[in-house]
Amino acid sequence: LQSDSHFQNLLPRRLLILGGEPSRWEWVQSLQVMNPQCAILNHYGPTETTVGVLTYALPSSDEALVGSMIPVGSPLANSRAYILDDAMQLAPVGTPGGLYIGGANVSRGYLNSPHMTAASFLPDPFDGQGGGRLYKTGDQARYLPNGVIEFLGRLDDQVKVHGYRVELNEITAALRSHPAVKDALVLAQAHHMRDAYLVAYTVLDTRQEPTVQDLHMYLRKRLPTYMVPTAFLFMSALPLTPAGKVDRRVLPLPDPEERPPLSSTTYVPPRTHVEHVLADIWAEVLKVARVGIHDDFFTAGGHSLLAIQIMSRIRATFQIEIPLRSLFENPSLAGLARAIEQLLPPETEEERLARLLEEIESLSDDEARKALEMRAASEE
Repeated sequence: LQSDSHFQNLLPRRLLILGGEPSRWEWVQSLQVMNPQCAILNHYGPTETTVGVLTYALPSSDEALVGSMIPVGSPLANSRAYILDDAMQLAPVGTPGGLYIGGANVSRGYLNSPHMTAASFLPDPFDGQGGGRLYKTGDQARYLPNGVIEFLGRLDDQVKVHGYRVELNEITAALRSHPAVKDALVLAQAHHMRDAYLVAYTVLDTRQEPTVQDLHMYLRKRLPTYMVPTAFLFMSALPLTPAGKVDRRVLPLPDPEERPPLSSTTYVPPRTHVEHVLADIWAEVLKVARVGIHDDFFTAGGHSLLAIQIMSRIRATFQIEIPLRSLFENPSLAGLARAIEQLLPPETEEERLARLLEEIESLSDDEARKALEMRAASEE
């Protein structure tokens, strides 16, 4: 329904029940405008719990909205729903946890699969009479302040990136909250030359077109650095299966050799000896062809594990003690170079002469000629 450009022709007159895929408030509000008399229910329930167990009646379009996506609501009669942590304790309001379903609707299990049944159908610790069972949905959810349940995504969407466990649905939700983003999906992709990295498939509002750097900055204000996607692919729409779910199999892969722009400014090559050495270190660790003085370590896909490698090489190369936080405080190449220069001992005359000769040798004929012309002009 969401993917049909003529969905207004499919609207029922009195009641619409949604289910199977999370829906955004903006889309449902447009349905309410088209047919204010049509009541809309959001429905949730896996097959193992006889399908429908939670429901949420959408408020009228002029009422306050709750949550970033439409909630899945509250349990129906004879059903129970719990959001539990890893210790099977109730999660506080607003805290994500695993969604478990109990009640008369829970099925007996999987036919001829006792191991699968034992893994997914668990004793109900909250059943005072004993004998009750809970179905482990594998979904992540949380209680909203008004007591209804919000679906957050699959727990198996948790992946390990840069040594950290990352919730892909949390990143997707943060990206979707950008006012210019209509829809998004964040996935982890593997690469033969570097660690797995995050790719954000993004559908933009055509009236607003933020740059990759804009989205980077937006997410860096809301998420830890290691959770900010390295690559962004802009799409006109996310591909859907006939069932209306995102078809991840046909999503395009980023160019394996392409890296995001390291800065939003024009490339400026290294100028000083320290900048040249530092640029070589960055290029090798980040696996990029060139690094400019305004390039940003984290925008280029850097993370804490690579930061440790960078700082280790800096200490060995320059023979200085520099804390790891210097890179976080000075993420640009020029900024980090200045921090290094402040820790270096004063140059001797021989070292200064050797450095100048090295810089001159690195100049092309055109660069050398321009440098001489500028020097001559300054002496006139």
